[in-house]
Amino acid sequence: MQVGTEVWIKNTQLDLFNNEPWLPSTVRSNTVGAENEAVVVVAATTKGREDLTFSVPAGQFELPDLKYRNTSKHQQNTANLNNLCFLNEPELITTLRSRYYKNILST
Repeated sequence: MQVGTEVWIKNTQLDLFNNEPWLPSTVRSNTVGAENEAVVVVAATTKGREDLTFSVPAGQFELPDLKYRNTSKHQQNTANLNNLCFLNEPELITTLRSRYYKNILST
């Protein structure tokens, strides 16, 4: 994952961060492990509350607790979920919540 990539981080401490299941974040740094087998990704929540570190095995692009996030440019058109670049659990939750508050019913 490149520095600056927008990601979702699974919230394992639901008593923090307003009980949100996924936290929007941005990759701050990454380094290759000692034997080139893993990339260590350090990401921070968008509110900058804390840095979180993940070890991503080589050749694997996502982890259960770390998912790619669509940029705000891609989220503008929520009429069709197929238009989202990344369609994963946190993106679905966020998009459906946004549609609900805009009173756009899902079909």
